[in-house]
Amino acid sequence: MAEEIVPIRLGLTGGDFLTLWAPPWRDGDDEWEGFLGADGRLFGFGSLTELVVFVRSSSVHDLTDHPCWPTTAALSVARLVPSALHECDLVGVPELVAEEPQPRTIARLDAVLEMTRCLGQVCGLDPVTGFFDTHPVLGAVTQVAGAAIADCERWWAQIGDAIAGGWDDVLDALDAVLTVPAVDAAAIPPVVGEVANSGLIFVSYQRDINTQFLPVQRRLAEFDALNQWTTPIGSAVYALPPGASPGGYLAQSLFTEKT
Repeated sequence: MAEEIVPIRLGLTGGDFLTLWAPPWRDGDDEWEGFLGADGRLFGFGSLTELVVFVRSSSVHDLTDHPCWPTTAALSVARLVPSALHECDLVGVPELVAEEPQPRTIARLDAVLEMTRCLGQVCGLDPVTGFFDTHPVLGAVTQVAGAAIADCERWWAQIGDAIAGGWDDVLDALDAVLTVPAVDAAAIPPVVGEVANSGLIFVSYQRDINTQFLPVQRRLAEFDALNQWTTPIGSAVYALPPGASPGGYLAQSLFTEKT
């Protein structure tokens, strides 16, 4: 069964671009992997709005035959926001290998390198696949974290040398196949400050306003990815009485004395 298509963010020479990645899936005896693109080109978008419009309106790309494409085309805007796990800053790789080989740094580097390797294979980029074939140490990045100090430093230095010697060619190859498709301007939703004919109601059932409801609201205000497209216009708090027991009535406990 094919996995869901995943939104990703790629940091390339021209800036950050949003696209879609289809992790490996099987079709009969064949295994496939793909990115949003066509004819060897990688489609990237400078804004989430452009990606959403393209996904909902275009069928001219390589992912239309993916088993999960109908589901992807109907995803809400929030589901097309890349998670932190799928943000790959390729331009920042040289700075990453210049840091100390801490577990978090190693994990970030491994994720970026693996996505880059996939891009090279899917797009048929010889400079990218050749770069990884020439430097097998890049396929064992995660082993650095568990190595002895001396081996860790030696492997990390080898990884840094490999990046310094050929990463620019990798970026150039990806920049060359990146394409930003035009989207229908009339289909782009209203920009910030304009009013759309849509809304969202958030309902939360909590026993205590101060210790439960307000902390949830604060976390949403700080971290909710929808905040850049929504504007709160009001809120209210309602008291919900307990249900009625057999033979009693709603909110009876509020009107009768406790014994």
